[in-house]
Amino acid sequence: MHQPQVQVLIGLLVGGCAEPPPPPPKSPPIVEAAPAPAALRWRILGRMGPVRSTLPSPLPFEGGEALMARCAGVLPCSAERWERQDGRRMDLLRVGDQVQAADGAFSWPARWRRLNGDLAACAGDPLALPPAGDPGALRVLIEEPSGPWWEVSWSGENRCGLAGSLRLRADAETIDATAVTVEGLRWGAGGRERAAALNGR
Repeated sequence: MHQPQVQVLIGLLVGGCAEPPPPPPKSPPIVEAAPAPAALRWRILGRMGPVRSTLPSPLPFEGGEALMARCAGVLPCSAERWERQDGRRMDLLRVGDQVQAADGAFSWPARWRRLNGDLAACAGDPLALPPAGDPGALRVLIEEPSGPWWEVSWSGENRCGLAGSLRLRADAETIDATAVTVEGLRWGAGGRERAAALNGR
């Protein structure tokens, strides 16, 4: 047998005895990310204040008058009963510049220094009901993973023509006015000027 043939034969024999290549590494298991916790919405069930509004307003509720007695003459004063979408309820007391949980669990601001200028003049007290005297306006409480927010929505039936919604952090002074509009114009892009025109300024 010629030498080249011998070398080829030896190569085949050695190759046949070689260890098989290692299997490819297994792909890591696919782990689905847990869905982000959903925001929980609260709706108002009842409200009491020193003066009954002639506009649409939640009805008085049992225990509200006793809750308002805690204001001890401090104004504005109002008591509210709220219900979360899962059925949980809570009572809130507005005392001057604070919103307090009836059970003492927390105290939130009732005024926002960043809500100022023309928007503050148009929106008035954002915790009033109905907001800005707009009979179609709503105020809801949204419990997000980052914290609670008031969301005030207007129908446009108010002296400045406010529509869209204003978000106010319930436990801080942060505000978000990006969704406030006047006749389709965003507040910061012509809406302010249109509100001034509607209000005769």
